[in-house]
Amino acid sequence: DGSSAGAPVRLSVACVDLAMSTLSGGGRESMVKVVYDRDLTEWRAKYKKNKQFLMDVSAQCETLRQEVAKAQSELATSEAEYANMDNEMTTRLAVRLTEAQQQFRDLKLGKGNVEQQLSEGRKLNRALKKKRDAMASDYDKKYMDLNKLLEQRGRMENQLNSLNAQLQRINGEKRGLEKELQDVEADLQNNTDRVENLRASMRSVRDGVHDSVALHLQTPSKFDHEHTSSVMSYDRRG
Repeated sequence: DGSSAGAPVRLSVACVDLAMSTLSGGGRESMVKVVYDRDLTEWRAKYKKNKQFLMDVSAQCETLRQEVAKAQSELATSEAEYANMDNEMTTRLAVRLTEAQQQFRDLKLGKGNVEQQLSEGRKLNRALKKKRDAMASDYDKKYMDLNKLLEQRGRMENQLNSLNAQLQRINGEKRGLEKELQDVEADLQNNTDRVENLRASMRSVRDGVHDSVALHLQTPSKFDHEHTSSVMSYDRRG
């Protein structure tokens, strides 16, 4: 505008006057011209820049107006849709509210049954816990009995192993004794055969003596009678 453009012009004129007062002759005129042309060029550049800036701002304003109009149209459409959705949701929510109230009444009516079932479940839980405790006690008792039986079994197995070792030793001794018994029986059989042979020899000797006494002694003396009696008694013992 005129006010903004006149300020640099007046400042330039003052500068020119100051320069002209300090200079003299032709140099004064050339200096005034250079300063005036430079200020005018800067002013034109600023003017073009501001003009371009104003055109850009105007274009942006027009774009914003179009966007605002579009946004208002969309807002109107959204408001209409919101109204429709509000009506629809109100209707749906009313139906759902009615259904929810009915469900709440049903749940409230079923609450008594649930509480009764819960009470029965607690009673059953207590009974099962008591039964579990009894079974746990019985299990512990049986486990202790089992451990005792296992210990007793271990001792019996040790005793059995010891008895088996003793049995094996006794069997070995038995086999040795049986072998000795067989040897003794063999020796006894041999000795029995020898005794029988000796008895047979004694019988033959006795018979020979008896026959010789009977033949050679027709009237035996008292001594002979005693000798014969002793021989006969020996035969009887044999």
